[in-house]
Amino acid sequence: MPEFVILSNWEGKKGGENEPDVIDTVGKDVKKRIEENGGKVIKQYALLGQYDFISFVEAPSFVSVTQALMPLNTNNNLKTLTMPATNIENF
Repeated sequence: MPEFVILSNWEGKKGGENEPDVIDTVGKDVKKRIEENGGKVIKQYALLGQYDFISFVEAPSFVSVTQALMPLNTNNNLKTLTMPATNIENF
C-alpha cells in the first residue's frame, strides 16, 4: 500500500494549543478518518517547530488520504500538507 507523510498545523482558537486534549483529539481524528478511508496510521508525533504534528500513514491512494483529511481541514481548523513517500531503495 502507498505510504504518505502528513504534516499538520492546528489553527484552532487562541490558547487551544496549550490544552493537552488538542494533541490527543487531533491524533485520534486523523487516525479515525484515515482508517475510514481504507488506510492505516503507522506513527504520529507532536512536533516543536514549523508544524504541530506529523503522521506516517499507509493508504490506498492520494485521493483516499485527501478525502480523509478534507473534513478535518474545513471543520476542525487543521491545515495539512500531504506528501507521498517511498523507501530510498525504491527511489
